[in-house]
Amino acid sequence: MKNSRRLTLRIVMPLIIAATLVTLSGCGSANSGSSTPPSPQKSPTIAELTAALDACFDAEGMHSLDESRVLDTLGLDATDLTGFVMKVPVGTNMDEYGVFIAADGKSQAVTNAVVAYITARQESWMDEYLPDERPKIFEAEMHSALNYVFYVMAFKDVRANATAAFQDATS
Repeated sequence: MKNSRRLTLRIVMPLIIAATLVTLSGCGSANSGSSTPPSPQKSPTIAELTAALDACFDAEGMHSLDESRVLDTLGLDATDLTGFVMKVPVGTNMDEYGVFIAADGKSQAVTNAVVAYITARQESWMDEYLPDERPKIFEAEMHSALNYVFYVMAFKDVRANATAAFQDATS
Protein backbone atom coordinates (compact mmCIF):
# COMPACT_ATOMS: atom_id res chain seq x y z
CA MET A 1 0.00 0.00 0.00
CA LYS A 2 2.80 2.42 0.88
CA ASN A 3 4.62 1.69 -2.39
CA SER A 4 1.43 2.30 -4.36
CA ARG A 5 0.90 5.63 -2.56
CA ARG A 6 4.51 6.66 -3.16
CA LEU A 7 4.19 5.76 -6.84
CA THR A 8 0.98 7.75 -7.09
CA LEU A 9 2.55 10.75 -5.37
CA ARG A 10 5.60 10.51 -7.65
CA ILE A 11 3.33 10.68 -10.67
CA VAL A 12 0.58 13.00 -9.45
CA MET A 13 2.70 15.70 -7.81
CA PRO A 14 4.59 16.59 -11.03
CA LEU A 15 1.23 16.83 -12.86
CA ILE A 16 -0.18 19.16 -10.21
CA ILE A 17 2.98 21.27 -10.19
CA ALA A 18 3.00 21.45 -13.99
CA ALA A 19 -0.67 22.47 -14.05
CA THR A 20 -0.01 25.21 -11.51
CA LEU A 21 3.04 26.49 -13.39
CA VAL A 22 1.17 26.53 -16.68
CA THR A 23 -1.61 28.54 -15.10
CA LEU A 24 0.75 30.96 -13.38
CA SER A 25 3.08 31.38 -16.36
CA GLY A 26 0.72 33.94 -17.89
CA CYS A 27 1.34 36.33 -14.99
CA GLY A 28 4.72 37.65 -16.17
CA SER A 29 5.65 39.63 -19.24
CA ALA A 30 5.89 37.40 -22.27
CA ASN A 31 8.46 39.72 -23.82
CA SER A 32 10.77 40.48 -20.90
CA GLY A 33 14.36 40.90 -22.04
CA SER A 34 13.61 40.18 -25.69
CA SER A 35 13.40 42.55 -28.62
CA THR A 36 11.34 40.11 -30.69
CA PRO A 37 7.62 40.26 -30.02
CA PRO A 38 6.03 36.91 -29.18
CA SER A 39 4.14 35.24 -31.99
CA PRO A 40 0.38 35.32 -31.51
CA GLN A 41 -1.23 32.05 -30.51
CA LYS A 42 -3.82 30.52 -32.81
CA SER A 43 -7.35 29.62 -31.81
CA PRO A 44 -8.13 26.47 -33.79
CA THR A 45 -11.56 24.89 -33.81
CA ILE A 46 -12.20 21.52 -32.20
CA ALA A 47 -12.66 20.08 -35.70
CA GLU A 48 -9.20 21.34 -36.74
CA LEU A 49 -7.60 19.96 -33.56
CA THR A 50 -9.39 16.63 -33.94
CA ALA A 51 -8.16 16.26 -37.53
CA ALA A 52 -4.59 17.09 -36.52
CA LEU A 53 -4.63 14.73 -33.54
CA ASP A 54 -6.46 11.86 -35.24
CA ALA A 55 -3.62 11.77 -37.78
CA CYS A 56 -1.32 10.74 -34.90
CA PHE A 57 -3.47 7.80 -33.78
CA ASP A 58 -5.32 4.81 -35.10
CA ALA A 59 -8.54 6.83 -34.89
CA GLU A 60 -10.66 3.78 -35.74
CA GLY A 61 -9.52 2.29 -32.43
CA MET A 62 -10.94 5.24 -30.52
CA HIS A 63 -14.40 6.43 -29.55
CA SER A 64 -15.49 10.06 -29.11
CA LEU A 65 -17.37 10.74 -25.90
CA ASP A 66 -20.51 12.86 -26.04
CA GLU A 67 -21.02 16.00 -23.96
CA SER A 68 -22.82 14.38 -21.03
CA ARG A 69 -20.18 11.66 -20.74
CA VAL A 70 -17.30 14.16 -20.90
CA LEU A 71 -18.88 16.43 -18.28
CA ASP A 72 -19.67 13.46 -16.06
CA THR A 73 -16.19 11.93 -16.47
CA LEU A 74 -14.43 15.20 -15.64
CA GLY A 75 -16.92 16.46 -13.09
CA LEU A 76 -17.46 19.69 -15.01
CA ASP A 77 -20.51 21.78 -15.80
CA ALA A 78 -21.53 22.66 -19.38
CA THR A 79 -20.67 26.31 -18.64
CA ASP A 80 -17.02 25.35 -17.95
CA LEU A 81 -16.31 24.45 -21.60
CA THR A 82 -16.88 26.11 -24.95
CA GLY A 83 -15.71 23.09 -26.91
CA PHE A 84 -14.08 19.69 -26.49
CA VAL A 85 -13.09 16.39 -27.98
CA MET A 86 -12.31 13.38 -25.84
CA LYS A 87 -11.36 10.14 -27.55
CA VAL A 88 -11.03 7.00 -25.48
CA PRO A 89 -9.93 3.48 -26.33
CA VAL A 90 -12.04 0.82 -27.94
CA GLY A 91 -10.71 -2.67 -27.28
CA THR A 92 -7.29 -3.33 -25.79
CA ASN A 93 -5.37 -0.33 -27.15
CA MET A 94 -5.26 2.27 -24.36
CA ASP A 95 -4.46 5.29 -26.58
CA GLU A 96 -6.53 8.27 -25.50
CA TYR A 97 -6.58 12.04 -25.80
CA GLY A 98 -8.70 15.02 -24.97
CA VAL A 99 -8.76 18.71 -25.83
CA PHE A 100 -10.94 21.05 -23.83
CA ILE A 101 -11.55 24.71 -24.52
CA ALA A 102 -12.20 26.35 -21.17
CA ALA A 103 -14.78 29.12 -20.92
CA ASP A 104 -13.46 32.50 -19.79
CA GLY A 105 -12.21 32.25 -16.22
CA LYS A 106 -12.52 28.45 -16.15
CA SER A 107 -9.02 27.38 -17.28
CA GLN A 108 -7.89 26.40 -13.78
CA ALA A 109 -11.06 24.39 -13.11
CA VAL A 110 -10.64 22.51 -16.40
CA THR A 111 -6.92 21.93 -15.74
CA ASN A 112 -7.72 20.58 -12.26
CA ALA A 113 -10.41 18.30 -13.70
CA VAL A 114 -7.99 16.85 -16.27
CA VAL A 115 -5.32 16.28 -13.59
CA ALA A 116 -7.93 14.55 -11.40
CA TYR A 117 -9.02 12.39 -14.35
CA ILE A 118 -5.46 11.31 -15.16
CA THR A 119 -4.84 10.57 -11.48
CA ALA A 120 -8.02 8.49 -11.25
CA ARG A 121 -7.01 6.50 -14.35
CA GLN A 122 -3.61 5.80 -12.80
CA GLU A 123 -4.99 4.88 -9.38
CA SER A 124 -7.57 2.50 -10.86
CA TRP A 125 -5.10 0.74 -13.18
CA MET A 126 -4.72 -2.98 -12.49
CA ASP A 127 -1.18 -4.10 -13.27
CA GLU A 128 -2.34 -7.56 -14.34
CA TYR A 129 -4.66 -6.04 -16.98
CA LEU A 130 -2.81 -5.34 -20.24
CA PRO A 131 0.62 -4.79 -18.64
CA ASP A 132 2.11 -3.67 -21.97
CA GLU A 133 -0.36 -0.76 -22.08
CA ARG A 134 0.50 0.50 -18.57
CA PRO A 135 3.14 3.04 -19.70
CA LYS A 136 0.51 4.89 -21.72
CA ILE A 137 -1.48 5.63 -18.59
CA PHE A 138 1.43 6.33 -16.26
CA GLU A 139 3.35 8.52 -18.72
CA ALA A 140 0.34 10.64 -19.61
CA GLU A 141 1.06 14.26 -20.46
CA MET A 142 -0.99 17.41 -20.16
CA HIS A 143 -0.34 20.71 -21.96
CA SER A 144 -2.18 23.99 -22.28
CA ALA A 145 -2.22 27.04 -24.50
CA LEU A 146 -4.60 29.96 -24.07
CA ASN A 147 -7.87 28.38 -22.93
CA TYR A 148 -7.00 24.97 -24.41
CA VAL A 149 -6.17 22.05 -22.11
CA PHE A 150 -4.83 18.91 -23.80
CA TYR A 151 -3.93 15.51 -22.42
CA VAL A 152 -2.60 12.43 -24.13
CA MET A 153 -2.11 8.82 -23.08
CA ALA A 154 -0.03 6.89 -25.59
CA PHE A 155 3.41 5.41 -26.12
CA LYS A 156 6.26 7.94 -26.27
CA ASP A 157 6.46 8.34 -30.06
CA VAL A 158 2.70 8.78 -30.52
CA ARG A 159 2.56 11.05 -27.45
CA ALA A 160 5.35 13.23 -28.90
CA ASN A 161 3.62 13.46 -32.29
CA ALA A 162 0.26 14.32 -30.72
CA THR A 163 1.84 16.92 -28.47
CA ALA A 164 3.61 18.48 -31.46
CA ALA A 165 0.33 18.52 -33.40
CA PHE A 166 -1.42 20.28 -30.50
CA GLN A 167 1.40 22.81 -30.10
CA ASP A 168 1.59 23.48 -33.85
CA ALA A 169 -2.17 24.04 -33.99
CA THR A 170 -2.25 26.42 -31.01
CA SER A 171 0.93 28.49 -31.44
